[in-house]
Amino acid sequence: MSKLKLISAVFAVVIGLSTVVGVGARLDGRYARASELSRVADDLDRHVIEVRMKVLQERLWAIEDRWTRIYKEDNGGIPRTLKELLDYMTPEARQQYRELQAEYDDMERALDDTDDRSDQ
Repeated sequence: MSKLKLISAVFAVVIGLSTVVGVGARLDGRYARASELSRVADDLDRHVIEVRMKVLQERLWAIEDRWTRIYKEDNGGIPRTLKELLDYMTPEARQQYRELQAEYDDMERALDDTDDRSDQ
């Protein structure tokens, strides 16, 4: 009978270890690891920055288009350079354009920073 108890005990230990390993593997596969979460957060940051940059670029183009039309109506042609167009704009429009351009440049630097973080 003692051999039977020994075999039962060994069998119980094997089943117990198998259960612990199985549950551990299941939990490990079910929940995200910190490195995966960090990568997802970086991807989300990058996406938000890219969307904001697209909006800023569209606003900059809209201002350029609007003032190019006004310039063309007043002068019969289009400005040769962006500087010429900016000089033609009202001070308020020029200031708005420069603020949007500065924000776009900041977003571009932030995008480079996210690229640098994801490379590490």
